[in-house]
Amino acid sequence: MPTIYAIAPMEGAALRGAILDAADQVFVRHGFRGAAMEDIARVAGVSPDSLYSQFSSKEAIFAAAVERTLDAFRERVAGLLRRHGVAVETRVLDAFCTAHTTTIGSAIMGDIIAACEALVAPLIRAFERDLAAEVAETLAIAGIPARWSAEGLSADDLAGHLIILSVGITHKAADPVDYRARMASAIRLVCRTPKLVR
Repeated sequence: MPTIYAIAPMEGAALRGAILDAADQVFVRHGFRGAAMEDIARVAGVSPDSLYSQFSSKEAIFAAAVERTLDAFRERVAGLLRRHGVAVETRVLDAFCTAHTTTIGSAIMGDIIAACEALVAPLIRAFERDLAAEVAETLAIAGIPARWSAEGLSADDLAGHLIILSVGITHKAADPVDYRARMASAIRLVCRTPKLVR
């Protein structure tokens, strides 16, 4: 029996947005390999022809969905880091949790990571650079790098270390709560005055 689509009268930006919203749901549920264009069209409530009028392939939808998600993360991370009256450790931790916990503990995490590496690696690298710059600025404003000056570490160095730690923790953490606890320890170490062993 053929699939019956509940066709919504959409076009342009509304159509594109509905497709990307549906793609987010389908990719999170089934991973990249398990997602099908027909599934995305069905969830979006559009015909396959409408879907293909906006995106030529599943790869194109995935890239657009990732780009949109990263743009939203950038905005959210910037807001979290710029909060007044919140401890620097909390602001940095909340930013990393927003940026790096989306698929932790999910059965499709490996598939999504592989698809990102194959299809949108430049977008991911640009996001990580932006995240590192935002974190470095936050650490610098809080005076954290001054505590590490004897070690020759700058705000950029400290932020870079946190990025590397966060990426590693995402692969080890059982779930977002475990990630948060592990990352909190890493951030605490960076944000507190180092004890020099001489």
